[in-house]
Amino acid sequence: MVCYGGDEFLVILADAPLEGAKVVASRVEKAVEDWNREGHLEGFNLVLCVGLAQWSPDQTLDQVLTAADQEMYAAKAIRKGASR
Repeated sequence: MVCYGGDEFLVILADAPLEGAKVVASRVEKAVEDWNREGHLEGFNLVLCVGLAQWSPDQTLDQVLTAADQEMYAAKAIRKGASR
């Protein structure tokens, strides 16, 4: 299997708690699954790995982004292990 990557996107959900972000992520994941199931591109599946983090007043922006990045890479590692 050939994997192409390097595309990362940041979405900030202002005033949304972590649980709300999980709902949004779940909806996006379902949309990706539906798109793949419809077979838009033969032999191609879009893969989505999401990392979520919630800001608190005692954190810097860098700390929050690092936490989300670590979550995303953990999701990638789990997905990569599952595809073997």
